[in-house]
Amino acid sequence: MGKRRHKVRKPEIKKPKRSAKLYPIIWCTGEEIAIAVSQKVVSVKRTTTGKYKIRNRDQVNYSQWRDWNSKFREGYEIDFLQCVEGEEVLCPKCGEPVDFRVFPATKVPKLTEVKLDAEDNESKAD
Repeated sequence: MGKRRHKVRKPEIKKPKRSAKLYPIIWCTGEEIAIAVSQKVVSVKRTTTGKYKIRNRDQVNYSQWRDWNSKFREGYEIDFLQCVEGEEVLCPKCGEPVDFRVFPATKVPKLTEVKLDAEDNESKAD
């Protein structure tokens, strides 16, 4: 009869956690800039095919765009309490429709100052 041999256990491979979170932003389609950033993270879930699927279905609602959990660019404030569900939201400055997007980042994104080309061309002409 042969000796019993100790079976070496392979260590479990630790899967790295996803460090980037998805933050909702409001994107002005006319000026091509972000006009608002929310601090409320959108959670995602991995499907069986390996693709990510947004878990909460109400990711674009007025609760993410309150004074205490979001930051608007100066002059671009939008009051979502007066909007009706399904209504198209327009940019307060240029009047173009806005997009609601998610931005992957490890920290809460910050809005930076943007100087638009139209303003830049006017200052060069003077």
